[in-house]
Amino acid sequence: EIWLTCPDGYETDCVEGCVPLRTQCREEETDVISWLRGYGGLVDERLVISDGTLGRGLFAKEDVATGDLLLSIPLDLIMEDKQSPCAAIKHLRNELQRGECSFYWPYLKTMHGVELRLPDLWSFEERSMLDGLPTPQDGWQSYTQKYFADCLDSNADALTLHALMLYHTRAGPLGMSPIY
Repeated sequence: EIWLTCPDGYETDCVEGCVPLRTQCREEETDVISWLRGYGGLVDERLVISDGTLGRGLFAKEDVATGDLLLSIPLDLIMEDKQSPCAAIKHLRNELQRGECSFYWPYLKTMHGVELRLPDLWSFEERSMLDGLPTPQDGWQSYTQKYFADCLDSNADALTLHALMLYHTRAGPLGMSPIY
């Protein structure tokens, strides 16, 4: 049998390994919109996060006028690392491991169970349906493979791979925005 010994301040979780003690985490449950507003963000009351035909996103509950300011996200709430995408992926991995204790938890928990729809994750048969479509110069997997080559080392675990895929599918020019 293999026993996992966690450092002080951490407890053993059967799935995640060592995680911060739950008693040291945030005491109240906060949704991502309340979190954004609590840190100076603006989310118009006419907006709601919901699932649509093209996936999860931000939707208007009623008509909005051209020019209405609907959303403003403070840069402090965008998960990024100015050094490189690889550093941002490592940062995301560490925040995912912190779970409920992460400053970004109200955002991170919205991605739990999010289906990652990348051709890289499709079966060979599914990717063959793309035959005939314009493809990136080095193929459908070239962009993700670049992240694999540049950002993953021999110590990469499943959580690191998950962080890489989340970053790859959710990051924009500024980093990972809590609402996209």
